[in-house]
Amino acid sequence: MKKITQTLLDRMRSSLQTLSPAEKRVAMTLIADFPITGLKTLVEIASAAGVSAATVSRFTETIGFSSFPEFQRALHGDVVARFSSPGALFERLPGPAPDAGDPANSTRLFSRLISQTMDSLNMDEVRSFVEKLADPKRTIYFLGGRQSTSIARYFQQLLHNVRSKTVFIETVDTAAIDMLLELDARATLVAFDFRRYQQDTADFVQAADARKAQIVLITDPYMSPAVKFASQAFICHTETGFPFDGYTSALALVDFFMHQIFVTSGEKVHDRISRLESVREEFGLEYVLKQ
Repeated sequence: MKKITQTLLDRMRSSLQTLSPAEKRVAMTLIADFPITGLKTLVEIASAAGVSAATVSRFTETIGFSSFPEFQRALHGDVVARFSSPGALFERLPGPAPDAGDPANSTRLFSRLISQTMDSLNMDEVRSFVEKLADPKRTIYFLGGRQSTSIARYFQQLLHNVRSKTVFIETVDTAAIDMLLELDARATLVAFDFRRYQQDTADFVQAADARKAQIVLITDPYMSPAVKFASQAFICHTETGFPFDGYTSALALVDFFMHQIFVTSGEKVHDRISRLESVREEFGLEYVLKQ
């Protein structure tokens, strides 16, 4: 088998532009109900995709496997990793290395996660997302999960400084469900969902997608189940080798998006920040140093 550094789901998504039409139908069928469809027999997958069994086998070879059974073994490994809890990860991890507490080692680890995340970015996708964030006619909603809600909040607070009409959804409760009335084609929902993935996040994303809102998902390489409803997905590398994944790369990605907005929006950003500072100073919320 060829060396595969991506997760299986990410590899299938990134291969879509290079597949034949029939192979693309196989990939889309597998992605649409990942990982369930991929665990079925060769004949069942072929039937679901409307292609021959030979096409399914050829698809697995095209994306780097020597056979369909090898593809399914990789799929099983992906599923285990995708839904592993911190407790399960703790049981499988080796004991800490003698130099595990060395700050230099941690710096290298988190730098690697950031580099992997940034290297995987498609700049056309970034520009498309930044255009959504900068569009004053759009309302931008932010939703996170148990671990990632603080990152979603951070993103919303930063964006609030440069534009109006940003909304932070703290949790999927009755108030959030009522917001679905506003999540239409003029809205963008930025959802954060990392393993272990949250059903309420996927349900809310699906409901927003059904109402024609644009969905931008920020997730890890194993990909949240919500990815099937997203028009855009950005991958953050999070594996630390410890029971808990790290979100350093997610924060770096948010800061990168904000930097892109500053680069592209220029004076509009400057004008809003100046007006915000004036209002905050008037009410004593913060001290602004005068030139």
